[in-house]
Amino acid sequence: MEEKDVIAAKELFELRYGMTPEEYGYPVIDVYKKQRVYLYAESEEAAAAYKKGQNIIRWVLVWYLWPVIAAVVVSFIGMLKFQAILHPVVLIPMIFIAVWFALFMFLWYKLRCVEKIHKGRVTWLNY
Repeated sequence: MEEKDVIAAKELFELRYGMTPEEYGYPVIDVYKKQRVYLYAESEEAAAAYKKGQNIIRWVLVWYLWPVIAAVVVSFIGMLKFQAILHPVVLIPMIFIAVWFALFMFLWYKLRCVEKIHKGRVTWLNY
């Protein structure tokens, strides 16, 4: 992180909380550019865990739902057209939805793991 960013982050923290991040217990200052925030953390590990968690949430919100919606629509149209659950046009999207749900459960587990690392150890302020 550049020195000017560190200075700006410290000034913003002092303006908001009335003391330096070090006095408040956050010696690590980092920038998360995707959210345009300064991160104040107890450790580098906590800041990295916060970023990883936010990246997982961002990926789920942007990319996870569209394939599920498409699979449900294809499956529904296949059921209406072929009136058979075991037809490949119906069965393949259902299998995809099951696998996609397993991916969601894995991402949820990873998110819970990183949340345990950074919860209560990171604060942020928009710049």
